[in-house]
Amino acid sequence: CLTSATKEYLCPKSANVHGIEFTRFKVRDTVSQQVLFDIAKSSEDTVEEDDDVTSGRFIRYDFPPQLLNLSSLGATIEFSVGDGEIKNFTMVERHFFHDLYLKSFHITLPFCFLNSTNTCEYIYELPDLTPEPRWILNKN
Repeated sequence: CLTSATKEYLCPKSANVHGIEFTRFKVRDTVSQQVLFDIAKSSEDTVEEDDDVTSGRFIRYDFPPQLLNLSSLGATIEFSVGDGEIKNFTMVERHFFHDLYLKSFHITLPFCFLNSTNTCEYIYELPDLTPEPRWILNKN
């Protein structure tokens, strides 16, 4: 179990034997329904098959400071699956702030069809923050 953020990826791109490709990521306020972030890969985007280990493997985003005032948010991911079906596909998400472990989430999809596009939303309940962590997070 990871206890701190890693500087490298945990597996090489070649380990993606199912051809999973994440194509969209959206975050919304579950109370107001306001979309805070929405990025999708266009059909013209292609992942280069080169030695760049970061190519197609991360998203850089800046959330507005009001995110810290929310009680919950919904995170929607969309991904496609290649030429093989997947049973019990589990995504593990670990949240860190610097080297401080905050929380872990496990999302399991029982079955994904081959050559399919799949969407799931996870609702995150956000903790109340005291002024000091709020100030530190806004500063960073």
